[in-house]
This record gives sequence, C-alpha cells and structure tokens, in this order.
Amino acid sequence: MRIKPIISLCKSRNIMELFYDPDRDSQWLSNDIGLYLVDEFPRTTTDQICNINDISQKQKDNMELIDRNELPDILNYDDISDEESPAYPYELRLNMNGESLVLFKTVDGVFYINSDYLKPLSNIPDEELFYMLRKYQDGYYLAVKVGMFLKAIIFLNVLNTRGINMLNEIHSLSTLAIKKMESIKEPIDID
Repeated sequence: MRIKPIISLCKSRNIMELFYDPDRDSQWLSNDIGLYLVDEFPRTTTDQICNINDISQKQKDNMELIDRNELPDILNYDDISDEESPAYPYELRLNMNGESLVLFKTVDGVFYINSDYLKPLSNIPDEELFYMLRKYQDGYYLAVKVGMFLKAIIFLNVLNTRGINMLNEIHSLSTLAIKKMESIKEPIDID
C-alpha cells in the first residue's frame, strides 16, 4: 500500500479520517470515499500523519481531521463475505470532467470510480488484486483484496444520464463507422 496517494486523496477533499480496527489491531485511513488499511506503521493519529507527510499547519487548518476508535458499522470489513460478488474492471477508461474513470462490470450493472482511488494499490501486481462488489444501506462499494485479504474499500458511483447518452452515441457512431469501412473495403487486385 502506498501512503502518499492516500494523503493526496485526503488533501484533495480536505478530509482525513483514521479509524482503529480492533480485530486487526491496525488502522484504516480515509477521505470519506476510499478507506485503506494502513498496517505498515504503528498506531498513530491524523495529526502525526500530517506532520510526517509535510502537511503544513495552514493545510491542516483547512482539513477536517478525524480520529476514531472504531470502524463505521455500516460496512463489512471481513476478508470474505457471503454477500459479495466479483467486479471486473473494463480495460476502457473514460475521461469525464477532468477525472479518469475506471468502469467495473458487476452482476448489478456497471459502476465506476475515479482511477486516483486505485493509485494507493499501484505497487501491488494486478494479478494479486481482486475486486468484489458489496452492498450497504446507501448503495455499493468496491472491496479491494490482495489475495483473500481486504485492503481497501472504495464507494462506487453510476454514470449519469449524460454519460450514458454519450456512451450510446459512441456505440452508434462506432457501429456506423464499422459498416462504412466494411462497405468500402474491396479486394486489391495485384495482377
């Protein structure tokens, strides 16, 4: 797990939450959209994390720093859950409103996350990462595992109507282009 990208995510939203996980005797660092298991260092505080990562007092004053002694109970932090199903990332990335979006195919439809939320996991080989869809009371989240062990939780979004309309238009125009290309291709006679 890479800490610097998590810090960047926290700074971008001006929120840093640190949750103690008594079952693992470790902590989860969050910006309220992504939660990352940070078991590489001993128990600490958000203030100490800011100091270690050169976050100035002015930046700290603009951030919401929250230290909690327990995890939010609306999510499932178990490594394995009977109520999860695989999520498969598409190779296609969408760029919308300045964000690079990673789309995930699931049994409940297509969801997306900002690709920045995968950067903390970028030091882990792709073949070791597994993505699982889990539900909670307000929607869905991505349980990211290394092997069988839960390492991150990222809340999922769905494309709005504008995004879906753009994808439909791309599909229609791509189909038209394929048909046009096939109609103009003629065998080349080299005699």
